[in-house]
Amino acid sequence: MSLKHIVPSLGLIALATTASAVEVGDLTIGGFVDVVLENVTDKGNVKTQDSNMEFTAAAEIQLGYSIGEAVEAQIDYELDSNDLEQANIAWAVSEQVTLRAGLMQTFLGYEDIDAPGLYRVNTSQVAGVTGEEITGAEVAFNINEDMAASLFILNDNVISGVAAEKTNDISIGLDFAWGNADLGLNLDFELIFEKDAAGDSVTQFGLNGDWTGVEDKLVVMWDIASRTTETIDSSMAFMVGANYKFQDNMSATLMLSQLEPDADTDDDELFEIAIALLTNPTNDENFALNAEIEIVDPAADGAKSETGIYVEMLALIP
Repeated sequence: MSLKHIVPSLGLIALATTASAVEVGDLTIGGFVDVVLENVTDKGNVKTQDSNMEFTAAAEIQLGYSIGEAVEAQIDYELDSNDLEQANIAWAVSEQVTLRAGLMQTFLGYEDIDAPGLYRVNTSQVAGVTGEEITGAEVAFNINEDMAASLFILNDNVISGVAAEKTNDISIGLDFAWGNADLGLNLDFELIFEKDAAGDSVTQFGLNGDWTGVEDKLVVMWDIASRTTETIDSSMAFMVGANYKFQDNMSATLMLSQLEPDADTDDDELFEIAIALLTNPTNDENFALNAEIEIVDPAADGAKSETGIYVEMLALIP
């Protein structure tokens, strides 16, 4: 996995289909099937011991279509929830500038919104403030081989959750990515401005990245997000983690994260620790068998910690 907006190659930004996607003429077809068995104890932070075991299944089809050498259209459809995840068109105006418009994955945060792009079975607490999808337009600039920047003009409900009632204000987002292969270091800075439902200004910034400078088998990752509203106290979330590859078909991840919806009170804080084992038992990169233990500890008085055990089978299409 890499940063969502790490330095793109010159010209057209590549479609976000899976690595195993097949090409049929100008059409690229990909996707995945994700099946998880989960057992969560004290679900809902109740005071009595309660355990809930269930299976979940998700599937997604990802289509990309090239129109000449400069234009590509992308459609990602979630079959399990009957939901359109992406529908956008990207146009390489030049080798330095790409214009993309439509429904896209959010540029906020380090973690991917789909299972194939994660270092674990679930996402961290930071994902609760970065969201999943955005609708609007992006202008991406390739500054040089190490740096890229993007300007986003979006519908005004990216981070506040609902459209502003007082005006038709839009959201403005900025993204700046820097990466250096020699150092093994990638950094991404994000900033977004919009109005909430009451018409008050909301600002959120994020800083995330990863580092592989110690050795190729180790990836250290981090993500910090902070949100400020005119009339509400600021909120913040952070994540730090590491993934170590023991052998070609096995790696392990340790991840710590915390969410503070209100920075002035400790009662609503959530702290999470997760340990995941990622395996590829058939030695085929299109199949994974993963396991995770996740503990979420709320700060509120009387609330019990929530422990989740997950086993995942993940297949990439085709």
